[in-house]
Amino acid sequence: MRERILCLLLMAAAVGGAAAQAPHPRPAGASALPIRINEVNYEVRWVEIFNGNDQRINVASYWLCTSPVCAQLRSLRVRSGRTAMAPATFLVVDWDANRNADGDPESPDGEVGLFVSRPSDDAGNLLSYVAFGAAQHDGLDSVATAAGRWQTGAAAAAVPAGATLSFFGDGATPAADWGAGTPTPGEFNAQIRTGVEAHGETHDAFALQAYPNPFHAGLRVRLTVAQPQRVRLAVYDLLGRRVAVLHDAVLPAQTPRAFSFEAGRLPGGRYLIRVAGERFSATRTVTLLK
Repeated sequence: MRERILCLLLMAAAVGGAAAQAPHPRPAGASALPIRINEVNYEVRWVEIFNGNDQRINVASYWLCTSPVCAQLRSLRVRSGRTAMAPATFLVVDWDANRNADGDPESPDGEVGLFVSRPSDDAGNLLSYVAFGAAQHDGLDSVATAAGRWQTGAAAAAVPAGATLSFFGDGATPAADWGAGTPTPGEFNAQIRTGVEAHGETHDAFALQAYPNPFHAGLRVRLTVAQPQRVRLAVYDLLGRRVAVLHDAVLPAQTPRAFSFEAGRLPGGRYLIRVAGERFSATRTVTLLK
């Protein structure tokens, strides 16, 4: 009996020790991106990482990889932020994700993956990934696909000169989550705008308004699209967690639609209204007062 109790105690200690050594809280599913690549500037050569956890995470021992070149974050030049990342903060490091032979930003071809430890074929080791351009991306995209972070052969569209490849989605549709953004190193991503209206945003593809802003309990969101298409309109907190889906279906063209968002028991603070159509996406910040 004494030997059995001792064995159980040793097993419990081993399990507890393994849990204490875990380098990162593991993602719950394909759309859970607690630590992610958030913005890639392959023209100026930097990469931004976002901590979507509710706890501080030290990423100094994590790895960036653009096959065949890989390096630990602690060895890279930091442009802004800290490797000991507080919740909802950014880290920007020097990194060349463009594998084009002559480094030409006009014809980019590249990829970048973020790994918990030294890059390998272990899908559980990869946290975030993006590929752009038309060429094959060695073996990283297959690892990312096995991890539920990408789809084999997929690639995000190239962005115009002066723009950054920016994350605007929720991880559910990997390549489509990325689009052209205004460079915002160390800040939340900003969609490239074609025009601005009072109380809202106007683009060639859509018009979006959210009011009142700030709001106390209820928010109205008004959306018009130029062409009929499937549109998702959702609300996220600053940690990237979706708190409400206001619409996820086809919208007719040139027909204003109004949607309501009730904050309920949500804490006061800033929230993100994200709209994503078949050919556009954008994010607007609103403030809940409690």
